[in-house]
Amino acid sequence: MDIRKIKLLFGKFKDIVNEEISLMDEKGYILDSTDFEKIGEYDTSWSFVNASDEIISTRDGLYYRVNDNYGRNLLISAKGNKPENEMLLKIIGLSLSEKLKDIKLEDFIKGIMVSEFAKDEIVGLCSKFDLKYDSKSKVIVIKISEEIIDHAEDIIRNMYGDVILIRINNNTLSLIKIINKDNEYDDLEQNIYDTIFSELLYEPDIGVGVTCENLGQLHDSYEKANILIKLGRDFSENKKIHRYKDLIIPIVLNDLDPWNLKKILAYTDCNMEGILKDKELLLTSSKFLENSLNISDTARKLYVHRNTLIYRINKIQNITGLDLRSFKDAVIFNIILSGKKYLNNN
Repeated sequence: MDIRKIKLLFGKFKDIVNEEISLMDEKGYILDSTDFEKIGEYDTSWSFVNASDEIISTRDGLYYRVNDNYGRNLLISAKGNKPENEMLLKIIGLSLSEKLKDIKLEDFIKGIMVSEFAKDEIVGLCSKFDLKYDSKSKVIVIKISEEIIDHAEDIIRNMYGDVILIRINNNTLSLIKIINKDNEYDDLEQNIYDTIFSELLYEPDIGVGVTCENLGQLHDSYEKANILIKLGRDFSENKKIHRYKDLIIPIVLNDLDPWNLKKILAYTDCNMEGILKDKELLLTSSKFLENSLNISDTARKLYVHRNTLIYRINKIQNITGLDLRSFKDAVIFNIILSGKKYLNNN
């Protein structure tokens, strides 16, 4: 549980006690208080004298130490030295301590991915769970039907018992891939896709996030994996594993204002709408680009004769004025096609 959650719980005490109580760190910085004006200030009455005692008494009040399990201490204070205040602090302290001990590995990793923790909290909890904060890693997001997510989760855990697998919601799983020198699990996302498809007859959408230099950056990797799934669905209908290197053009287009993109595309002199309306030519062009402009490989993937593929490529050239066998024309074709798809989908 991070400071924000502690403060949320702490705030509920304001409705049931009449005393001025505050939550602060070891230096006396007030994180929360029933006196809102004191939040963000320092408690000048606090000192490190008798800091080892459970209840610390000063001239102005009482202090109770709470271990937050992140490798540091918090303090709860109550104004005044009345005996009942000591009992109040112990009750509040025990309540917070129990809440702080509840966190599990899955909740911790999920909390990083949704930005619930500060860096020092992540570092502290890494040691609690025997994780190396500086581990290189990436997030793999798996979108799957709610009806089969339980089966998919079991399959992945059986395949990779030592990876961290988190269920985000009823149709999303996130897997943390630790990257080491041995390049273990290089084909992890492909193996997961192949196994789910073969055993459950379902094609999951898998987004592969960027590589993180430490576990504190998992949020960025998780966020980008989700964006890649969205862009992959819009731009690569025939692919289910979405990586940044396959979607660099859509990533750029996604950052453009639609009005500016429309203005840019207005300079192009080719009939891309004629391709978008023809499913056969659209599939042919997509496969040809995917297979690095290789006629033999593309014909094999499309299950057509080589001459049939050449006929379709010539037809595309007649419609758009762009020869996909030319690298320069293929790049222009890909940019314009992706831009048109983006505008149509938005």
